[in-house]
Amino acid sequence: MSQPDAHTVRNAVIATVVGGIILAGLGLLWPPAKEALGVVKSTALYMWQMLFTDYSVPGWSLLAVALMAVAALGMV
Repeated sequence: MSQPDAHTVRNAVIATVVGGIILAGLGLLWPPAKEALGVVKSTALYMWQMLFTDYSVPGWSLLAVALMAVAALGMV
């Protein structure tokens, strides 16, 4: 009896590496993709700064509350 999901972690790692190689090559081959990847990178960095900047309520706690609210709405 064979197990079809015996190597799920290995397959996920391989898929992630292949996806990274494709994204790296895409920026070199198609200039609009390079610009779009730059926008995604700058947006991710901005979101990271927003989550960990000092406020009266930390951004990560607001994110946690928002995720719980979305989960609660999904259960209704």
